[in-house]
Amino acid sequence: MFTRHFYRFDEVRAALLYSIMKGRALETAFWTQELLDSNYTSQLWTILTEAWLWFSLATDVHWITDREGLDVHLAAYRLASGPKDNSLWAVLCINPVEMPDTLCALQPKTMPFTKPCLEKYLHIALYQKKGLAASWAALRLGDDAAKQVTMLPLALPQPLLICASVLWACSSGSPEFRPSMNQEIVSHLAKWAALKGRRSDDSMKSLWSASMDLQREAVCPRKPPPWRSFDRSTIC
Repeated sequence: MFTRHFYRFDEVRAALLYSIMKGRALETAFWTQELLDSNYTSQLWTILTEAWLWFSLATDVHWITDREGLDVHLAAYRLASGPKDNSLWAVLCINPVEMPDTLCALQPKTMPFTKPCLEKYLHIALYQKKGLAASWAALRLGDDAAKQVTMLPLALPQPLLICASVLWACSSGSPEFRPSMNQEIVSHLAKWAALKGRRSDDSMKSLWSASMDLQREAVCPRKPPPWRSFDRSTIC
């Protein structure tokens, strides 16, 4: 797939994720605008959610619940300008075979002693906000972990969803991060919108439309017209 200005979609996606990871807010705004110009809004939100999972899960826990009311540029800016975190990477990579020895004697007052040992371990780990220990127990409980963990509203493979949900729950006390949009970026967005060849230029629209037709043609080739099919034996 190609974007509005003839970048490959996968390259734009990689560039946007890299810009967010490196904290380059202006580059993030540029690639975000490129996807918006290309009418890839739903794909853009998917990329931003992916960036939140890998780079900001534990440092901006409110992003996932705030995103419904955020402008997409502000949502992207918030990810790029905020503190970074790689907890999800770490938990998935470490994934210890044996039980992590990281819990202390601190327990909740309403400890459900009737539950199996592994569920009690998960309950204590969540109470102590020990992400690695809680993820270890939740992965072994599988579907039963959903009874103790509020699952994120995301369509992810089960191990990834469980680990992300556990880390999200363990990071619930993190300070809120809700920055205002940088005015320099706002001015750049206005300049990009005013450039000749963007949005209002008919020639750019026709070129982009033609490129989309070529992409569809590559996926679903058209049948040859009837006049191309003929019996050569009938020719004198």
